[in-house]
Amino acid sequence: MTKKILTSLALASMVLFMNSCKKDDDDGPVQPANYMLVHAATGAPSVELYLDDVKASSSAVAFGSNSSYATIAPKQYNVKIAAVNTINPVAETSINMNQSRSYSIYAYDTLLSGKVKIFTLEDDLSAPASGKAKVRFLHLSPNTSLNKIAVDLAANNTVLFPNRTYADVTTDGSKANFVSVDAGTYTIDVRVAGSSIPVLSVPGISVQAGKIYTIVAKGILGRGGSNELAAQVIVNN
Repeated sequence: MTKKILTSLALASMVLFMNSCKKDDDDGPVQPANYMLVHAATGAPSVELYLDDVKASSSAVAFGSNSSYATIAPKQYNVKIAAVNTINPVAETSINMNQSRSYSIYAYDTLLSGKVKIFTLEDDLSAPASGKAKVRFLHLSPNTSLNKIAVDLAANNTVLFPNRTYADVTTDGSKANFVSVDAGTYTIDVRVAGSSIPVLSVPGISVQAGKIYTIVAKGILGRGGSNELAAQVIVNN
């Protein structure tokens, strides 16, 4: 009887050990999260990113540009955007970054009206289908007219993103979804919704198979200079 009990205990210990090893193997090491900073805030100077009050951008990001993805330990962070060489935030929020996921942090709106805002998006970087690319569109032009009306984004006269309103992505997460397009060269038009006349037309946009893009309408129509309405094209992978 004693021998049977000892044998049973030995088997139970072996099963527990094997299950423990299997759990450790399945869990594996924690993978980092990825993040980038996008500056689409009209009239704002170059900015830097702080996560939990630690500078998290390797260099300043100017209006109309973006950083590359960087990696960080996955957890919830306090997010601040500040002018270069200051720690006083012009905007702040929080974000929960999960392991192996990618995020974009957007500064938007305008300093011309005394305000900058911020939002974050999770970026779906799953590979496009063979021969295809993925594209999304964000309407971040704080124009006194454009921000009060809907716009369409068309590529070679095909409307890809209809009836988009200013910063709609901040209240409707589905507006951050990517769509699949053929690789090729496109003329990108931003039009008043339902119209065929563009308020912004950008020819010669090259879209490569396997790539993922975000097109941002930023700046203000009629403002001129670096603050003029324009398209910011981000390559997400």
